[in-house]
Amino acid sequence: MIKTLKRKLSFLKVYNSPFIRPKLDLYIGKVKYGTPYFVPKGIFDFKLIPLGWKTKWYDTDYRFEYHPRLCLVIFRIQIILAFKVPSPDEYWTAWLYYIYNTDKTKTVQKRINDCKKNFPLTYNINKQKNVDYYNYILKNKFR
Repeated sequence: MIKTLKRKLSFLKVYNSPFIRPKLDLYIGKVKYGTPYFVPKGIFDFKLIPLGWKTKWYDTDYRFEYHPRLCLVIFRIQIILAFKVPSPDEYWTAWLYYIYNTDKTKTVQKRINDCKKNFPLTYNINKQKNVDYYNYILKNKFR
């Protein structure tokens, strides 16, 4: 049980990383949010939903699926505390690469440089402008 809880809460490591901190988003209302494996039902339900991700074609081909969140249902009223980030696809896939595929013996800045080199997030917009998403997802001193 402790191992499972540790795994589900592993996304909280982002708070002590070079990535900007997720903002907390609170929803209170009718039951309407779930995930592919959790649909809130009944008059009482609680679920800690971890970061949803998978790999697709190879071991560093990370795919973001859904935000981590805490979900509580009481008398068919849903209360959700979600962890929201800018550009969630780029944010979470880069964070996963940083956590699982960079050398933890290196400095944080060297690990970020490895991310930028081996897991680039630069996209060409309208054939005129390149956008590097690391500028939006990293704390200022690591950009």
